[in-house]
Amino acid sequence: MKKEFIKIEADDTVEAKASKALLNEAFNSLDEATQKSLESYQKAQSESTEAIMKKSEALEDTLKKFKEQAELEGKSYGEQISELKTALEHLNLSKVKMEETKRKSFGDTIMEGLEGKGAEIQKFLKNKNSGMEMTLKAASNMTVITNAVAPQFTNIVGPAHELSHARNYIPVSPTNSNLIRYVKFTNDDVNGVVAPVVGQGTLKNQFDYIETVVDAPVVKIAGWINVADEFLEDIVGATSFLSADLPMKLYDAEDLQIFKGDGTTGNINGLYTQATALSLPYAGVLSTANNIDKLLAAATYVRRLKRITTAAWVSPEDYLNILINKSAGATQVYTYPIVFNANTGQLMLGDIPVIQHTVFNPGEGFVGDFATGCRIFQKADATLRFSTENVDNFVKNLTTVLIEERIALADFYPESFVKVTLNGTYSG
Repeated sequence: MKKEFIKIEADDTVEAKASKALLNEAFNSLDEATQKSLESYQKAQSESTEAIMKKSEALEDTLKKFKEQAELEGKSYGEQISELKTALEHLNLSKVKMEETKRKSFGDTIMEGLEGKGAEIQKFLKNKNSGMEMTLKAASNMTVITNAVAPQFTNIVGPAHELSHARNYIPVSPTNSNLIRYVKFTNDDVNGVVAPVVGQGTLKNQFDYIETVVDAPVVKIAGWINVADEFLEDIVGATSFLSADLPMKLYDAEDLQIFKGDGTTGNINGLYTQATALSLPYAGVLSTANNIDKLLAAATYVRRLKRITTAAWVSPEDYLNILINKSAGATQVYTYPIVFNANTGQLMLGDIPVIQHTVFNPGEGFVGDFATGCRIFQKADATLRFSTENVDNFVKNLTTVLIEERIALADFYPESFVKVTLNGTYSG
């Protein structure tokens, strides 16, 4: 009894029905040859193999005719036919080798391989993986082709990140250790001044420092994302984009630790977290003063401790308030000493750069000597790794992209950093 390996639909065109019939005939012929091979296997295995090869050659001719017919109809079956041909060659040739230990017959192997191939051949014809699907209708209807043309991808525009990071203002040094041990000095001079001049033969004055040995553990900051394999393979620049974008994401997370880490196990003791809170009034600046005055008062407090403020950090809202600050009264003129660095365009309060960063909430101002008061120690560079073996990535065609770094923060001089409460709330 003849088998219908490829179902012939009622609404197929005459040409399509003929083509499918040719394929069904070829597969039935192959099936018959296989049965005959099984019967004659005991006599001459080589003859059986030769018979299958001849039928394969005949099938090649049939496939060639089918391909030519499809091209005449304007239907691009080339890739499907190629895959179908490969599958049949694999069926005819690679299965010939017997499993010697089990003595399984060649015919049995062919039958196992051929059983249920109808559905698989249908898949080959539709070629789902190529993203192209053809629908054969009656002659009066058009052939519908979907997703036949690959989309054009534009350059990748990444997500938003901070423009400035803590490491842009804090020195970074390499380390091979898992622990940074350093001496923290606190000045204990009487009134901040010691009279060094002494009379002959009299007791000399002591320069007082309080030394404390502090350990800063190297902690790991890491994160990962899942992306489709097609994103990495098909989109131009995808890998280089991730290599550039993920470090910025890592530095955003690093900023949160450096400024506001809570110091618990596995976390950095952040600079803002442990900074001294400025109590107003100070140096004539009241708690009702504007944000410019408050930040400059905090910088003055740092200077009184013989440190130099190298940067002031504020929220975007407080940055705006500083930028548009106006004098009181009817004149409402913009207030100085706001200036902009001619080379960088950086907003300055006198000689202090003001940086806006979303890690700070409205009302949180932070100034300090970031050049000498602290240091980041980094164990090797940040590493970026790709893997398809995370959870169920393999079955979902996903790639996990992981980035991580190991750093420690040494806060040499805590008095170098002062936080001040800004006005924080604004209305139009």
